[in-house]
Amino acid sequence: MKSFLTFSLLLAFVSTAVVAANLPPAPTNQAEFEKESSSVVRNKLYYKPGKFELAATGGLMPYDDVNNQYFIGGKLAWHLTDSFGWEILDAQKASASITSWANNLVNDKNITNLQTAQLDYVATTNLLFSPFYGKIRVFGSSLVYFDLYTVVGAGLAGTKTVKLSKGSPESTIRTGLDPVVDFGLGFKFFLNRSMGLILDLRDYLAFSETYGKRSPKSNYTVFVGVNFFLPSF
Repeated sequence: MKSFLTFSLLLAFVSTAVVAANLPPAPTNQAEFEKESSSVVRNKLYYKPGKFELAATGGLMPYDDVNNQYFIGGKLAWHLTDSFGWEILDAQKASASITSWANNLVNDKNITNLQTAQLDYVATTNLLFSPFYGKIRVFGSSLVYFDLYTVVGAGLAGTKTVKLSKGSPESTIRTGLDPVVDFGLGFKFFLNRSMGLILDLRDYLAFSETYGKRSPKSNYTVFVGVNFFLPSF
């Protein structure tokens, strides 16, 4: 796991350095930039082209009857334009446990072999698409600026297969590194020109193994977090 995380961080660092070395000059006049880009929404709080974004997130899986899974991690993204970007790295560490419902089911139904796959950690790289930007007036005075974005990408996940059996403690029967495809959508709420809040709804589709066969398993997760926009140098 340490070597995998080291590789992920190294990849993010190298990718960031390469992108930073080729950044176009940032626009200095907002009105001129809006005119040149034919922007429909004027006086935006923040323009993303050529900017890096860091985010710290925490999340959970709300609809899994067998596993309780919680996540903590971060994201690094580079925005090519206001609408398109590259999420260089989405890295999450998971903490998983078996739900009381699953344990009760095993005991009540005399189940001797119930297997489930859990995430231990996941790292993906993704394409970002932000088709909608807007602002909402709240209580007649304050303006809230927001982005709606979608993501799609792939990566690797550290997984483990857990076996449940009546009268026996749960046991880990397999650990491994599995391919994962992720996709989802989210919202960014801009607090000012340097930071904001995010709500990210994402599904990590991990091709993990249970009962000796590999199959895709949905890991739908809800994230909340704070993001920071780095200035261009």
